[in-house]
Amino acid sequence: MNAAELQLLARPQVRDLASYNAGLGTEAVRKRFGLTRVAKLGSNENPLGPAPAVAAAMALACSSIALYPDASCLELRAALSAKLHVPGNQLVFGNGSEDLLSIISRVFLDHGDEVVTVVPSFGLHFIYPIAAGARVTGVPMTDEGRFDVPAMIQALTPKTRLLMFSCPPTRSVAPSTPTSCNACWRRCRPSACWCSTKPITNTRNSKRVIPIALD
Repeated sequence: MNAAELQLLARPQVRDLASYNAGLGTEAVRKRFGLTRVAKLGSNENPLGPAPAVAAAMALACSSIALYPDASCLELRAALSAKLHVPGNQLVFGNGSEDLLSIISRVFLDHGDEVVTVVPSFGLHFIYPIAAGARVTGVPMTDEGRFDVPAMIQALTPKTRLLMFSCPPTRSVAPSTPTSCNACWRRCRPSACWCSTKPITNTRNSKRVIPIALD
């Protein structure tokens, strides 16, 4: 079986997806442009490296690296639950925001559902929902680099299932206000989910929407 025949076996939603562009790695950038130091701020990489305490914890963890980790993350769950004052059963852990976005798309989206996100956006805000059979509407930001909340509200339909309000590659965008968050919140359909890559604060609690925050 050749590559073309194998591709035909994939679901149409996956077969027609554009490849995710993760950008060049640090070493590739260094070689291409003849640089000695590279800080990939667009990838949220810290050019200073991990904090000493983190490096020490990682070195200590290497002694058990051959063992399966605790899939329930019991210690981390308990620590974050106490720090954030959130019930432990409301916390979900994954291998970075990419993994969590994949989980959210697989759990909450189905064929015919719709997703609203911003443009420019994290490529996986489109790829994961489309792979799940959903339709994604991208709302451009304003010329001032702010979320166009009225346009986002207008993009909401009875089929909107997921609203992704922010994205990692656009950390420079101006923050949304509690008022603008509430405006979108009130317009979401009763079974809609709310997804953000930054915690949303000062929004009215509601049984109409499931808030999901990634950070």
